[in-house]
Amino acid sequence: MDCPACGSPNEENALFCGSCGTTLSRAEEAAQETLAEATAAVEAGREESFVPPATPRAVAAPAREPEPLYAGPSQSVPTSGLAIASLVLGIGGLTFLPLVGSIIAVILGPMARNEIRRRPDQVSGDGVALVGMILGWIGIGLTVLGLLLFGAITVCAMAGAFGAGWPTN
Repeated sequence: MDCPACGSPNEENALFCGSCGTTLSRAEEAAQETLAEATAAVEAGREESFVPPATPRAVAAPAREPEPLYAGPSQSVPTSGLAIASLVLGIGGLTFLPLVGSIIAVILGPMARNEIRRRPDQVSGDGVALVGMILGWIGIGLTVLGLLLFGAITVCAMAGAFGAGWPTN
């Protein structure tokens, strides 16, 4: 029997085409004939004499090539330049650019995150921008604490330099 979809030859009792997998109409006709014969045998009262024909053998679909275990590198989305700048300046704010680097990192972090949210399929690095922003805030906080500590020490030193203590009269 030839497949009505692709025209390739198949066995007479095949349920599916061996080339394209299409259901063959002969298999449906055979199933309907078997059902009709069984119904007639039951109605005639001779159901024990009815022996259904052998089940047609299905032709397996052609084997597909197995998926490769290693698909190669995936297409990665580039990291935002603003996110990288925020991270670098956040680190720099803790080391060699105390206040300026931290302030710029705090400004660039939200800008990078907005850019990433607007174009998620073109730019990545939301976590990088967030870390840069957090390091910027930590740098600002440490700088403010350092300035307060320096001011307190300076006030104490000046008080000691201009007088041994409070006047006692």
